[in-house]
This record gives sequence, C-alpha cells and structure tokens, in this order.
Amino acid sequence: MLKKIVALSLLLVTHVHAAKRPPSIYVQPDYDVFYKALESVQLECVADGSPAPTYTWKRNGIDFNPSGNDDRVIQLSNVGTIVFTKPEERDEGVYQCFATNSYGVSASIKIKLREAKLKEFEIGSDTRYYPQLGNPLTLNCVPPESVPPAQVFWVIKRLDGGLGVVNYDNRVTMDHEYRLRITNVEFSDRQDGRAYVCMALNPFMRKSAQGPSYFIEPQGSTEEFRPAEYMWASPEDHFGLRGSDFRIKCIFSGNPTPDVHWERADGNPLPDRATITSFGMELTIADLQFEDAGDYECWATNIHSQTRVRRVISVHVESSPYWLQEPRDVEIEVGGTAEFNCLASAVPEPQYIWFVNGVPLYDVTDSRITADRFNRSRPDRIVFSNVTREDLMVLQCNATNKHGYVWGDVYLNVSAEGPTIIQPPDARKVVAEGSSINMTCRVTGKPDPIITWYKDNQTVTGDRYTIMPSGDLNIEPVVLSDAGSYTCEAQNVYNTTSAEGFLLVRRETQIVQAPLDLVVTAGTDANFTCSGTTDPEEMDNLEIRWLKYDMELLNWQPRITITNNSLTVSGTIARDSGTYTCIATNGLDQAEASANLTVKDRPDPPYRIDVQKCQRGNVLVVWTPGRDNNAPIQYYVIQYNTTFTPKNWTFAAKVDATHNTANVSLSPWANYTFRVIAYNEIGASDPSYHTQMVCRTPPAVPGHNPRNVRTIGDRPDLLHIVWTV
Repeated sequence: MLKKIVALSLLLVTHVHAAKRPPSIYVQPDYDVFYKALESVQLECVADGSPAPTYTWKRNGIDFNPSGNDDRVIQLSNVGTIVFTKPEERDEGVYQCFATNSYGVSASIKIKLREAKLKEFEIGSDTRYYPQLGNPLTLNCVPPESVPPAQVFWVIKRLDGGLGVVNYDNRVTMDHEYRLRITNVEFSDRQDGRAYVCMALNPFMRKSAQGPSYFIEPQGSTEEFRPAEYMWASPEDHFGLRGSDFRIKCIFSGNPTPDVHWERADGNPLPDRATITSFGMELTIADLQFEDAGDYECWATNIHSQTRVRRVISVHVESSPYWLQEPRDVEIEVGGTAEFNCLASAVPEPQYIWFVNGVPLYDVTDSRITADRFNRSRPDRIVFSNVTREDLMVLQCNATNKHGYVWGDVYLNVSAEGPTIIQPPDARKVVAEGSSINMTCRVTGKPDPIITWYKDNQTVTGDRYTIMPSGDLNIEPVVLSDAGSYTCEAQNVYNTTSAEGFLLVRRETQIVQAPLDLVVTAGTDANFTCSGTTDPEEMDNLEIRWLKYDMELLNWQPRITITNNSLTVSGTIARDSGTYTCIATNGLDQAEASANLTVKDRPDPPYRIDVQKCQRGNVLVVWTPGRDNNAPIQYYVIQYNTTFTPKNWTFAAKVDATHNTANVSLSPWANYTFRVIAYNEIGASDPSYHTQMVCRTPPAVPGHNPRNVRTIGDRPDLLHIVWTV
C-alpha cells in the first residue's frame, strides 16, 4: 500500500511545475535624473520573471553596493529600486540596474544621475552705454553653469529692487546666444535710469541668478535714420535633430525698424509645420523632419534701404537613433529558430552593440553563444537555431551614435511542457435553436498544442463547426441535433489531455399571435395583444415584453397597462403614434413582432400667421400649417377682430387645405388682427396666435347703399325702419 502512495505522489509531482521565464525589467528611470543636495531621490528598477529575480547595480561600470553608503542609500524590498535619502555630490554617476534569475540577466538603460546646480554669474561691474538715438545696441550675457540647463531672459531692475520683464518686439529681442539686441535705440530704452539685467532660472531648483547691470543713456535729440543692416543670425551651417522643435533666427538693425521675411532659397514653400515667430525674426519648424533640410533665406528692408539685406542659413537634419524594428521577447518551443531584430535609423548611421545577459557579445565565452547555432547574420540581427531547454537567456541591443542611443532588453524563453486546459468547456450549457455558441477550450503548452473536438466520441465536422484560434469550438447556427457531449482534446509531443462539457439545445421561441396595426381616435384606448411559445422545458421562463421605438414600456409609466399578453395605452394622444414591438423571451433567445399605432387627433394650430398687402378694402393673410395628427386637414377658417370688439372673433373666410393664404375683405376705418383655425375629420384645432401686425384701414365712404331697407310695426304714431349693410 505504501508503494502505491509513493508512486502516486511522484506522478503528481511530475505534472506540477512552475512556469520558468528569464527576467525582464519593466520599470526604470529616464536617461537623465537630477537631484538637489540632501533631498531624497530614487532610481526605480522593477522586473518580473520566474523565479523572481534578484537585483544588482553598477555605477560608472563598477559594482555598486547600496548598503555600503552609511544608510544614505537603501534598496527597497522585493524590487531593485534604490533611494538616496541624503544625496551628495559624490553620488553623481552613470548607474545601471541588473535583474538576475536562474535563466538570465536583464539590464536597464544607463541612467545619468546628476546634482542640480546653478552657479552665479561672473562678477562684473555695472556698465553704461551712450548710443545715438536710432543706432543699434547689443548687451552681452554669459549665463552661468546650470544643471539642468537654465532658462535665460532679460529683465528690468526696478528702483525698489523688484524685477520686470523686458517686452520683446520687432525692435528689441534676444538672440540664441542670450545677447539682448536693440535694432534701433529709442529714448524709452533709458527705462528712467533703471538697469537691464540678464537672468538665468533653473526651474528644477526653483532658483535664479542675476548678471551685471547695464544702463542705457541714449544720446542726441533726434533719431538717426539708418538702412537695414545685418546684426546677428543663426550659424550659416546649422543642424537640428529630427523630431525637435527647430529654430533659426535673423536680426537686422535699422531705423525705422526693418521688416524681416523668410523663404526657402530653392523657391519651394516653407514646411507646413513652420511658423514665423519673434515678430518675424524667427522661423520655428515643429517636429523637424529630414525633408525640411535645405537653404533658408531671411531678408530685411526698410524705407532707407536701397536693396534687401539677405542671409542664407543651410539647415541639415540629423537624428539620434530611433527604432525601425524594435527587439521583441521570443517565446519558442524546443527545436525552433529564434530571431532577434534590432533595426534602428539615425544620422549619422548607428553602431550596434549586442549583449547576452548584460555582457558584451565580444566578451561572451558561453558555449551556447560560440556555437554555430548562434549566428549574428547582420549587425542588427541575431538568429538562434535549433534551440534547447537550456537556451533561456536575455539579450540586449544598443544602437548608438553621437546624439544618443536606443536600448532593447528582450528574453529568449524556450518552453517544453505538455498541454494544460486552463478554461475547459462548461459542464452544462443551454442554448436555443438557431443561435450561435462558443464551447470554450483554452490551453497552454509548448509546442503549441493541437486542439481537436469530439461530439459523442466522433470528430466534429461540417460547415457549422469552426475551431477558433483560441481553441474554442464555434457552432452556428445551432440545431436540435447538436445537443450532446463535447470533448476538447489538446495534444503536443509531451502529453495529451482532454475536458468534457454537455450542450442542451432548446427549441426556438416563436410569436404565435402577433399584434395588429391600430388606428384610433385621440382620447380612446389602444389595445395590443401578443402571445408566444417556446421549448416545453423553458415555458416557465417565457415572458412578454413591450417596446416602443426600442424603449421598454413598463406598468408604472403614465397611461400604460401591461397585463398577461396585452398592452393598453389609455386615453391616447397624437404622440402615442408609433411602432410597438412585442418580444417573447425565455432568457435564452427571443422572437419579436411589431405593429403600428396611429392616433387621429385634432390638428395642431397653424403658426407664423402674418398679414401682407394690407390695402384699402382687403388684406392677404398667410400662415404655416401645423401637424395634421394623422387626419388630413380639410379646410381653414380665418377670423378677425377689431378694436371696436377685441374679444369677439368674426368669421372672415374659409379656404380648403390646399391653400395657406386667404384674401379677406375689410371695412374702412378699423384696426384688424387675424387668426386661423384648422379643421380635420376629428375637429377644429385650437386657434392660432393672432397676427402681431395690425392692419389699419383708412376712413372711406361706404362701398354700397344699405340693403333690405323696410319698415316694421302697426302703430300709427311710430315708424321702425331697418336695413342690412
């Protein structure tokens, strides 16, 4: 009995093994990290892998032990991140993190750690300038050393010690070497005796430094007029880095201030990404590209210039390396061929350096690397053929030129494991006839297992069956005969495993009695009836739901009553018209049928009532028809009132529905307003709003004599005379 227990234990152990994978660093700092003295800074380094990796660091290419620094440097637990709690100047250097486990070494980029600093300007005495009005003037600035580089600008030092910025314009600007350029001096440049100061600001340190003071005392009583002359420009041979925001600038002196223009020397238009800034003196090209290279010409003139003053700047575009084909991790089975590509582009051309487990390829003595199976077929490619279980490793690729580098850190993982079904088919799955179903079967294993599906021990075949790339079995459409037992089998060279699930197929749900179209009069009830049927096993789950335009109707909604299989809309109004859908569902599938409800109601009142051609004796009334509410408009009645009887509306005219105008006869010496009422088979609309415009008729003699003049009465002493107008 004991032997059987031991044998069973060994069998289980052989099937339970942890996944193995070389380490891979996935959190690391930027290339440059800055710190302030005695303010903590950290260099992050976090990797994954199986087994979990351990971490080491190098500084300036030499092993670095964080624990040997008087507790000023600590390494966080379970990761490689190191924290400098009170960094000093001696902590500056180039750092690199390494994550190691049994299967390889992952290496981070090289991180340059630098102490932030901003030195003071060189001590200099105050300087006074006495330029003639209209002449150019340059104030020099040599910024102090700053890490990271400082922002440089010019300010005016107020008498109270405060500072105000120099407002740059087309006359006053700063060149790219930080000098302040005044293209023609004005008396206002005196700044009431206040000093010009060059300032350097280090935003990282939140610290600034001020240069020496310059004072300007313009001379003369009138400005001297001068033609445009070259003052300063970017170098004639200038390069920029691809992807950067590239700037070139031209400054011309002269009085009046010259206008500066830019164009390409070859006549082509400026790049779409180019903008002219600094009041015309600077050309900025955003996201510089190789096609932006060429000769750019700036020129200037003013009214005293005989010819244009020109400057040509030849722009070259270079770049730090960037990926065309970045290295990728390779997961492969035993006997396969692993290919690692490290293709970058750059100007100048990049140089490639490969590493294996952090060691330069030319220093590697590992027999796996020196064997013929490991082939560096091109500077940017490594091919490793016929790999074995022992070939797990991490490779690094560095593509570099004078402007920078890109770094790839990828692993080779060789898997040799039997298949494991990690998501088997559902033990019992119920679907409806006519639907689509996925029987799940997700597996792992190397080489990738082959998936085969069986139904009732027979291989599934037919157009309705599709084995998906994930391993799932898709059946579409499902028929009743698809019910049964399904087995997913996964097989590779190391093992075969399987899992089983059962599929139940229910008859599809159907509508037995569909709702009928209804036409009702507003105010009455509309009643729809609908019934359905489904598989006998699902009849207890069958329910009827109602929708209007895809919005479900519920009993709590006003005027809606749902009982058994019927829907009643009480006291219908015109906006109840629409398409109503009955859905019979059992939770597995559904069937639906629709019917239209038409509610006939009185028309909406006409609108936009207006009067036109208000003349002696007649007027034209116009309007826009309102909605007919599902019963065609038959005719319109026009009414009027006057200031004599403003509350009484009198019949004026009747026109059929094909018209939206009416001519109305008027009596003299009255003020008229009009309204319109529409009629359909249901009844009259509410009256429209009356016209805003009042139609006034002038006084006039009557158009005809009174009609039907007659006397009434039988008394000899009294005579009644009556008539109609």
